[in-house]
Amino acid sequence: MAQSMTKVMYLAAIAICAFSLQGCGDDTPGGKNKAEYKAAASSAVEAEEKKAADTNTKADATANKAVEKGNGCVEFQAAIKVEAANDEMLKKIVDELKQDAACTEDLKSEACKSAIALQTAQTTLYMVEKDPKFIEWTKMPENGDKWDKVKAGPLNVQLEAVITPAVTVMQSKLPADATMASVTESPFDRPSWLKTQLGQLIEGSVEVFCPAYEEEVKEAVKIDEPLVDEKIDAEAAIKKADIAAVKEEDKKDKSTTLAPNVAELAAKSAASSDPALSKTPTEADAKNTATGTADAVAGSEVSKVERRLTDIQV
Repeated sequence: MAQSMTKVMYLAAIAICAFSLQGCGDDTPGGKNKAEYKAAASSAVEAEEKKAADTNTKADATANKAVEKGNGCVEFQAAIKVEAANDEMLKKIVDELKQDAACTEDLKSEACKSAIALQTAQTTLYMVEKDPKFIEWTKMPENGDKWDKVKAGPLNVQLEAVITPAVTVMQSKLPADATMASVTESPFDRPSWLKTQLGQLIEGSVEVFCPAYEEEVKEAVKIDEPLVDEKIDAEAAIKKADIAAVKEEDKKDKSTTLAPNVAELAAKSAASSDPALSKTPTEADAKNTATGTADAVAGSEVSKVERRLTDIQV
């Protein structure tokens, strides 16, 4: 269901785009920008492969080969295409970059380039590892150990290195006055410029980072899409149930807290209306009562004397 709605929204966006003055141009998925990003990433892959000759960097430089040799690149690429279509992956990256000081200050800076490459690599691998079909691949006996050895660090390091040149190309396409706000705007519900470019950049980079036959990837996508839809629906149901449970627990807590408070307030009310019932007289209370009685008697006698004097004077 979620995947179907995404496709409907995408087609609607294309229709709006076709009738707008700006048009879609290279901002559409699969545009020529993807080819440029792919070429930049390819040069980085070649550089990484050269590092394999150095034993100190061999683990980082060939981490992707462990996935490729295990025939995991088909599932890897399919996961990227399905997750990108669902928008969750791209939204995560963009939301993180919006909070990055370097990028909010200058999108074209070296610091921002590093932030984009790091966040994109980390989120890409995070989403791949959550994908149902890729999870199946990692659970195969012959693949589990391979994945465990590379996923923690080497694969992320290598993917970041491959993505970085592609980010440089993306930065070169930014308008001179580009700001984080302008590149993340979504006019007419179309994907923002940054989100669209990141989608192309990731797909282009992954295709050379973890190569696979296009037809095999397409078939894997068909299998993966309904599985991801089920996963999203299941996660939504769990989240809804969790929220309901929290609300119910909160209601119980308030009810439990309210009951003794009502009893306490009732007791205080009774005490304030009848002080004699509110506490047991203490010795001090007794003294005060005696003193008060004595004062009252004395006051009464004085009053009598005053009245008599008044009568005499009259």
